[in-house]
Amino acid sequence: MLARIGVLERQIAMVQGEQVLAMAEWVADSLDRHEAERPAWVDPQTWEQSQELDFAERSAYAEVALELGLADRTSDHRVHVAVELTRRLPASVAAVCAGRITLAKARVILEETAELDAELLEGVEAGVLGKAEGLTPANLRRATRRAVARLDANAVAKRRAKAIAQRSVKMWEIGDGMSALEATLPTPVAQAAFAVIDATAHQAITPGDERSIDAARADALVDLSASRPTWHRGSATRSRSSPPTPT
Repeated sequence: MLARIGVLERQIAMVQGEQVLAMAEWVADSLDRHEAERPAWVDPQTWEQSQELDFAERSAYAEVALELGLADRTSDHRVHVAVELTRRLPASVAAVCAGRITLAKARVILEETAELDAELLEGVEAGVLGKAEGLTPANLRRATRRAVARLDANAVAKRRAKAIAQRSVKMWEIGDGMSALEATLPTPVAQAAFAVIDATAHQAITPGDERSIDAARADALVDLSASRPTWHRGSATRSRSSPPTPT
């Protein structure tokens, strides 16, 4: 049974690899059709920079979303990954199609080499693919990051600056009257924020309090960020106190 599970995982990767190639080919064909419609009197460079080219690409993405029955944002991300993998990391795509690595691992390599110069990319890809099959995605990320840093320290700095610029807070509904709140922050800032939330939660738990520490942290987050001076839990009302300073 374990062997069967492994076989199925490889088969899933192979099908995902085929879908990656199909998505990339669909977008490429759409752009080729757009190019074929260029009037002979229009300069090719002007045509490529026209708004119509952007419309053609967005239309190709939207048609994939419609075919898959996915939200535009979800589908667009998947198509973008497919296009970038096919364009930048063909050997990784081939490894996915062969079932040697998962699509998740291919995405890790793509993300960690995003700012690497094209002339260095093939060597890094070949190096990490040689050991990717035996690594978890997290370990593969670390290995790829080290390989990039050895060749191009600037790529690491550019990735870090880009990541900081993309810091965000997002919210989405998860059902049963609940929503998830996600913050993506620089690690030192995230650690400091969590330390305050955690210390506040531990301070708030008193004898007889049946909340889990996770629930107490959730309540502490609301107390620290909500504008109202009190936070209601059922029929109980607790006044908000000043957050403790983490040690």
